[in-house]
Amino acid sequence: MAATPIRRRRKPGSTPAGTEIETKYVVPDGSTFAKLQSLETLGEFRLTSAREQRVTDHYLDTENRDLFRGGYACRRRVGAAGEPEVVAGKGLGRARGALHRRTEHEIQVPPVTPPERWPAGPGTDIVRRLARERPLVELFTVSQHRMMRDVEREGRRVAVLSLDRVDFSAQPNRRDLELEIELTYRSDSARLRALAGQLHSFGLRPQALSKFERALALLDAGGS
Repeated sequence: MAATPIRRRRKPGSTPAGTEIETKYVVPDGSTFAKLQSLETLGEFRLTSAREQRVTDHYLDTENRDLFRGGYACRRRVGAAGEPEVVAGKGLGRARGALHRRTEHEIQVPPVTPPERWPAGPGTDIVRRLARERPLVELFTVSQHRMMRDVEREGRRVAVLSLDRVDFSAQPNRRDLELEIELTYRSDSARLRALAGQLHSFGLRPQALSKFERALALLDAGGS
């Protein structure tokens, strides 16, 4: 199976290719999580039927964390057995409250493809440049059970809403409940603000830290 770049079409003025824009919120408890799962609309937006996804994200870096020092993370996403894996080079962009905007380049590779056999591309080229031929080692894993729904307006897909149960290898007894809304590459940030405005009644808190940042903090704290 050959490696496959993940390409997304976009229209002028929409989210640029290679850029991820999303909002992240802490869901306070299981009851609120269940209420969010039962939603069918958010104002003028319609939510499609949920699809379930279970993934384990393996985060890699050199022993000296050269990627992190260079402002990037490397993620290898593993889904169901036999499915292609998704390798991503992700910029560590800063958040403004719940809003996260960062560089992200993804490519699909056959299962268990070692880093030295990853094909050239924007994300893997950044990883190799920062690693400077030093081997990549696994820092930690983040496992997610996700319920994902397309967000539509006037019959057009504008975003993906995901309700996530998140487990961290660095602290096995911890589980985060999270809601994310990620723009598609045929949408714009005004739609994201409109969606976020429909969530005020659920008592959500902005999540300013990415899953990578939380997992890294747990690792450095010894899982405490």
